Order: sequence, then C-alpha cells, then structure tokens
Amino acid sequence: QKGINAKSSLDEARNDLDKAKQQLAVADQGIVSAKAALGGNPDIETDKHPTVMSALAARDKAAYDLAQSTVRAPADGLVYQAASFKVGQYVGSGTPLFALVETGDTWIDAN
Repeated sequence: QKGINAKSSLDEARNDLDKAKQQLAVADQGIVSAKAALGGNPDIETDKHPTVMSALAARDKAAYDLAQSTVRAPADGLVYQAASFKVGQYVGSGTPLFALVETGDTWIDAN
C-alpha cells in the first residue's frame, strides 16, 4: 500500500541496469584494444600479425648475431679460468672471459 517494496525493487533494477551498462562499456573498450593489437584487422593472417613479424625479425637478428659471434683461438692451447663466466651471460665486446695458455708445437726439452 505504501509502495516501499516496489520502489526498492525499481531502484535495484536501475542500479543493475547502470552496472550492466558500465560492464558493456568496459567490454567494448576491450574489443577496441584487441583490434588495435591486431593492427585494426581481426581477420589478419597469423604470419602478417605485427607482433609475429616483430618476433620473427628479432629471431632473425639473433641468428645473424650468433653467426657473427664465432670465437676462434689464435693458437692451440688450453682455456684457463673459464669458470669465471656463466652460460647465457651477456658480455660486452672486448671483455676478456678467459685466458688461453698456448700448448702449440713448442716443446722445451729439460735434458
């Protein structure tokens, strides 16, 4: 008779509607962001995706850098102090990592 229950239900329904509209806006923004990440084209081929192309370029550069990083000893010998660096450690150009003790063909006869 006072309409309190009906008004409370109406307020709750309006609140639920506002919440649903906000969730829809967030979802729409997520779609816009996803499309932007796909270069604006959701139907793009995987190999044409900007992130994939960037990763392939990075892989190719790493392969090139590895091919350019061949280490050759100037003489026959033994590697000394090789435990001072770790596998996968990054070092700058010209940084000494170990010493090479030449064994070569030079022999000293103690007799």
